[in-house]
Amino acid sequence: MLRILINLLIILSIFMLPAYISVILILFSIIIVNDFIEAVIWAILIDVLYGGGSIFGLHFAYFFTAVVLVCYLSS
Repeated sequence: MLRILINLLIILSIFMLPAYISVILILFSIIIVNDFIEAVIWAILIDVLYGGGSIFGLHFAYFFTAVVLVCYLSS
């Protein structure tokens, strides 16, 4: 039940909030829920919708996906 509620909250945040707040919510949900593989799928959706981010002036299309994947694997 908690997993479904978190997924619904993330879906709403992706479409209503800025991308960085949605990523913070996804990272927080990785800590709360065990084996939250959906986080990587949500990060890919954010990158597709918002175009990713840039680091040190270089554009990297899958920036949020890389961050979430590293956090998921380290958890």
